[in-house]
This record gives sequence, C-alpha cells and structure tokens, in this order.
Amino acid sequence: MLGTEKNDEMTKRKLIIGAVIVGAPVLALGWWLGSPLLFDTKVSEEFPMSAGAVVPDDMTQEDVGNIGDQNLDIPSGIDIADYRSLVIYCQPFHVIFSVAALG
Repeated sequence: MLGTEKNDEMTKRKLIIGAVIVGAPVLALGWWLGSPLLFDTKVSEEFPMSAGAVVPDDMTQEDVGNIGDQNLDIPSGIDIADYRSLVIYCQPFHVIFSVAALG
C-alpha cells in the first residue's frame, strides 16, 4: 500500500510540474495577445527623425506623421489607364511603402 500511495503522490507531483511548465507560457501568451483589448493608451512621442529624413520645404515636422487612413488625390491630367501600377513613396524617409496594381 505504501508503494501505491508513493506512486500516486509522484504522479500528482509530475502533473503539477507539467501543468506549470505548459500553463505559464500559455498564460503569458494569452496576456500578450489579450492585453491590447484591455488597455487603450495613447503614446505622446516626438516624430522620430532618422539620419536620412528630410522634411519637405512645404511641410512641417508634424505634417509628416502617419495618422489614420490615407486618401490621396490623383493629380489632374493623369489618366490612370496609361499606368499599370501605383507606388506609395515616402519622400522624407526615402522609402517605398506600398505598390498597388491598377486595373
């Protein structure tokens, strides 16, 4: 009887250790994934100017940030039927953000 009780206690101990080993990362991952749903904070930071960033003359540093959806007008006189794609390019950072097929 003592041997059986000892085996039962060892089995319980192994199950608890296994649950902690598996449960801790699962809880951490759940918190990491779920916490943005619980906390909505707005960060007030300065615009990060990189070494190669140049703010165009007709803009201020505040105008350069990306806030919300972007809708851009196509200049008059441009017939999009003459083009196969559109490139969204950031002048201050000299970076292509996106390419979209037209048509």
